[in-house]
Amino acid sequence: MMSILQQHVDQLREDTSVRVVVLSANGPVFCAGHDLKEMKKVREKGIKGYQQIFSQCSALMKSIVLLPKPVIAQVEGMATAAGCQLVASCDMAVACREKV
Repeated sequence: MMSILQQHVDQLREDTSVRVVVLSANGPVFCAGHDLKEMKKVREKGIKGYQQIFSQCSALMKSIVLLPKPVIAQVEGMATAAGCQLVASCDMAVACREKV
């Protein structure tokens, strides 16, 4: 999922027709953080696996922070762990307890 989001952020950086970016979810929560099944696979790779996934996550968050357009997190439901980091990387967050 991080790779897909990174691709979109990179495309949005270059798209002059886009003036603002709104991140939202298609489900009951905004973002629960890292995929635990993926993290289990990473654990098998040892420290290098963790370094790779956390470097990827950091690069994504930095890309959002440095995006030259306002980024709004439309948070409906929970945002935990790296999902909370995703919200914090945005310029603004609008939140409610549950999906509206």
